[in-house]
Amino acid sequence: MHATSTTRLRARVLVVDPDIPFLNAVCRLLLEAGHEPRRANSLRHSLEKADGWVPDIVIVDRMLCTEEGGHALEELIGVTAVGAVGLIVTDMAEEPVRPIALLAEVHRRLAA
Repeated sequence: MHATSTTRLRARVLVVDPDIPFLNAVCRLLLEAGHEPRRANSLRHSLEKADGWVPDIVIVDRMLCTEEGGHALEELIGVTAVGAVGLIVTDMAEEPVRPIALLAEVHRRLAA
């Protein structure tokens, strides 16, 4: 994580979601807030995005964990070594998630 001039931490955030408009909205908010987002629409695609780039936070849709199998998520966690700040798992089927709520959660985790 990198500190900015306003002392807010800047994070590398990997966002993994099959809903492209939602994915774009979350990444746009993260970028506007000074973070470095990367997007992927599947866990397999996220492994390519994380190659040589270690995110501080991974946001992933729970549905992908079910559809692509837990092994893909475990592989992503192993490759990215995420855990310093965290893994955020969303569940759009159970409760719709607003992009601004995810940004707030990223900031909460960075402040902890």
